[in-house]
Amino acid sequence: MKRKNYSSSLLLLLCVVLASCGAIRQSREDLYASRDKERKNFVQTKDGQVYEVNEVVFRNPLFGKSTVEVSPGNRIDTREVVAYQNSAAYYRRHGGQFLPRTKKGLINMYVGREYYQDYDAPIAGSNQSGRWRTKTRTVYYLQKGDESALVQYSPEALKEYVKDYPPAMEHITDYEQARKKVRMWSWINTSAVIGGGVIAATGGVKDNKLTTAGYAGVGLLVGGFGSGLVNKIRRLKTGRHLELALEEYNRQSFKTKKK
Repeated sequence: MKRKNYSSSLLLLLCVVLASCGAIRQSREDLYASRDKERKNFVQTKDGQVYEVNEVVFRNPLFGKSTVEVSPGNRIDTREVVAYQNSAAYYRRHGGQFLPRTKKGLINMYVGREYYQDYDAPIAGSNQSGRWRTKTRTVYYLQKGDESALVQYSPEALKEYVKDYPPAMEHITDYEQARKKVRMWSWINTSAVIGGGVIAATGGVKDNKLTTAGYAGVGLLVGGFGSGLVNKIRRLKTGRHLELALEEYNRQSFKTKKK
């Protein structure tokens, strides 16, 4: 019973860490700060027109196409809208979605949702069958320049975008070194769990009591799981180096303005 409670606590800790990391990029403050300061609310269309509006009003009827109302009686098909801004955030159309911008600068960042199919295998010993489910996951995008195409975020994509600015590349180097350590510890932890399990299973019990080998195997097993948890948290922290690289690159624009 104690082991179960302990495992639940560790799982809860991981969930809290993950949730807090996600909240940093998607806070309301970040969205508001990423708006265009030169304008209030507006709608930008594919033909280059920008309509200043008091409020962005979407019309999504049960039958017919979705539109944006820019003035009484003047509605625009949402498929013709490139971007819009309201009092909360700036949004840009990509892949049929309007993605909010979470970071603004020489490199912009957007966040969206991606739908995918995942198979839930049946529980062993149950009469239930497996089934496919539609799930969603958060996806980030980068944009170098306000009018360029959006590219799905990845460490490699970010490295390509910041490679022309050495101060930002220093953070990329820190990330790559930290990632190597994470991979090394991942291999060590996996070996400890497998090795501990094998030792405990093959010669760990005699006369219903743990042998010396058994204690060693259990120690390896528990140590591997514990170290694995620490390594997962360490892996989350490596992502901070990438955020710092993006922030350092975008800081150039502020330095230029001050000059």
